[in-house]
Amino acid sequence: MKQGGVTRYSYLSGGRVSQTGSMFMFARVKGEAERRLQEIGFATATMARPGGILDRGKDAVKTNWLEPILFAILPRSLGIPAEDVAKAMVRSTLVDDKNGELKKGIWEMARLKLEAAAYTAELEGIRSASKNQ
Repeated sequence: MKQGGVTRYSYLSGGRVSQTGSMFMFARVKGEAERRLQEIGFATATMARPGGILDRGKDAVKTNWLEPILFAILPRSLGIPAEDVAKAMVRSTLVDDKNGELKKGIWEMARLKLEAAAYTAELEGIRSASKNQ
């Protein structure tokens, strides 16, 4: 990928995937993918690790029969809306920062929420500025 000029990469991983030797294939595969992507040496490589993804829409594939029950009884604060995951991931590849801290590493739920809010604020600023022109 780097050979084609790609310098930035944002990967949707999953919560608790860093556990080596996990009995869950999902966690092992996602963890291995994260490790290999980091080895490539992208200037920007962000691994997004949301917990539960909320509000995925009526067409979302249900991967777990227990999911609707868990989301019904657990507080929404334990999840993150799909739109916010997307905003954070887009921000990780588009926004430049001076010291490179913004885009490197693994973003857990709190960081994803923070970056999604920052992206929303930036969009609102752009919209306000274009209305005033």
